[in-house]
Amino acid sequence: MTTEVLFRPFTVGGLTLPNRIVMAPMTRAMAAEGVPGAAQADYYRKRAGVGLILTEGTVIDRPGLCFPNRLRVGVALSRDILVPRLP
Repeated sequence: MTTEVLFRPFTVGGLTLPNRIVMAPMTRAMAAEGVPGAAQADYYRKRAGVGLILTEGTVIDRPGLCFPNRLRVGVALSRDILVPRLP
């Protein structure tokens, strides 16, 4: 078996991916005060060649925070900084 198939476009449901390579979610702990910043943007930008990136774990708000610098949905909502929906 060759690895050629990994680099062909793939459609699942209504989503077409440029290839079949998926980056698993990994908590990077780069979100100071729960807010994504330039370090996270740069981290994911460097990995943009994969077909699909499952972003890191998040918590709803402080009571669920087990580790420092995790993304926090409550903070993002209160500051209106959610990532816009992709087409």
